[in-house]
Amino acid sequence: MTMHNRAVFLDRDGVINQYLPGEYVRFANEFVILPGVPEAILRLNKHHYHVSMVTNQQGIGKGLMCEADLDKLHGVLYSALERVGAHLDATRICPHLASAQCPCRKPAPGMFLDLAEAFGIDLSRSIFIGDTSSDAAAAAAAGIGTFFLVLTGKSSREDASNPLLFPIPPAGIFSTLPDAVDYILTMSARD
Repeated sequence: MTMHNRAVFLDRDGVINQYLPGEYVRFANEFVILPGVPEAILRLNKHHYHVSMVTNQQGIGKGLMCEADLDKLHGVLYSALERVGAHLDATRICPHLASAQCPCRKPAPGMFLDLAEAFGIDLSRSIFIGDTSSDAAAAAAAGIGTFFLVLTGKSSREDASNPLLFPIPPAGIFSTLPDAVDYILTMSARD
């Protein structure tokens, strides 16, 4: 079943790679891909999902790194994906400071709307996998049909059940990205 107008959007830190509490991942040696992530993305590729990474990277706006540094970090990911035959269809970053109130910075929907227009994605039939309440709010603002929380980043199961932290609760909570992908593919097989 081809689902070329459905997408799975992935946050980066805490979903794809190890989250560094209170720090920015700035150098390639700090970019640690979480176990099973390349293979999980490959499974989405094989099931014809559009897969994009959508990430705020205000470390650029703060002058802690430059876009060339970010390209090196992402090169680590792209190489790991290539080794297993996987790929991302697109990557969008917001390098701006939170104080800039940029329309592309999550929880604003700009990056998702851009991807939807560029690739003909039906956001209402798509999924965003993130690790924060800001990700949940971004999914809602963009009209993304489903938000899944993974517990490899900033938020806990207890956080997700707190309406003050997550006024928009996740549709599902998973230990890891591979677990979320297992669920997505099981559900898509039933469609």
